[in-house]
Amino acid sequence: LLKNCLRISIGTKEQCQRLTNELRRILEKEILLFDMDGVLIDVSESYIIAIKKTAEFFLNKEITLNEIRTIKSEPGYNNEWDVTEKLILKRNLKIKKEDIIRIYQQYYLSLRDNEKPIISKKILKKLKKKFRLGIVTGRPRKEAEYTLKINNIVEFFDVIIAMKIA
Repeated sequence: LLKNCLRISIGTKEQCQRLTNELRRILEKEILLFDMDGVLIDVSESYIIAIKKTAEFFLNKEITLNEIRTIKSEPGYNNEWDVTEKLILKRNLKIKKEDIIRIYQQYYLSLRDNEKPIISKKILKKLKKKFRLGIVTGRPRKEAEYTLKINNIVEFFDVIIAMKIA
């Protein structure tokens, strides 16, 4: 997923400034990366509802949106499948991860057309003139591409770094 990418650890302030200056000189345009969910795309009527419905499917109990938000705010819980699993485990029920994913995906795929951009095409067009735009997401690549295509914004992004499904 990160072929032709570079990770750089932060050094001193002077070293960081030198690195930034050199990168600006090397790159024709600066790069602006977006997280997809909740930054570029509104997922309140898709991913969040799919988490809720999946947990309720297994638990046969209502889950509140606040419970979901609380878990999503914890470190390490950006992935919707992991959030759903934790909601279920908190109620002392152990379900195989592949079963959680299967049910979650059924709900999500029925809801994904509800996803709409948070940032307008007009703003993306302006940003594209100044920056190379990219997306870093925990979504599977096919889902990320689908959402960009149905919202007619795929042309604004040079790169998508997404979850690789084995």
